[in-house]
Amino acid sequence: MNCTKIHWLLTVLIFPIISFADKPNVLLIAVDDLNAYLDALMVDEDILPEQLALFGFSQGTMMALHVAPRREDPIAGVVAISGRLLEPALLVDEVNRRMPVMFVHGDNDEVVPPQSMPQGVEGLQAAGFKDVYAHIQKGTGHGICLLYTSDAADE
Repeated sequence: MNCTKIHWLLTVLIFPIISFADKPNVLLIAVDDLNAYLDALMVDEDILPEQLALFGFSQGTMMALHVAPRREDPIAGVVAISGRLLEPALLVDEVNRRMPVMFVHGDNDEVVPPQSMPQGVEGLQAAGFKDVYAHIQKGTGHGICLLYTSDAADE
């Protein structure tokens, strides 16, 4: 797989700005679409679920954290940047698979508050997740900082 294709696959999980809280039916439609996309991707690229990791930014994070634990087959992991866990109380009863999750959040995020990260960690842990990691990127707002990969990998 070349770098262009990898970049395209990563950007797929950046969903348009909408409020899932105001429109729960939109979330359900998006969940179905993402599951169908992931199923097709694994067939097209000839990869197994355990070879698939989801990288989400903002609402892409929300989608990845909502979909991955509810899938039938476990994926390799989720990298969750500047997003939050939707409906953590529901996850406790709906979780099918637990995979490693890495949260990364800027401490100056004005779109998704930084306190969303520890709430997400706690929500996943309450649902039985063991491998949950978190990193605060100092001086960073709502965005993907190139330092995430090197700073987070050092922890």
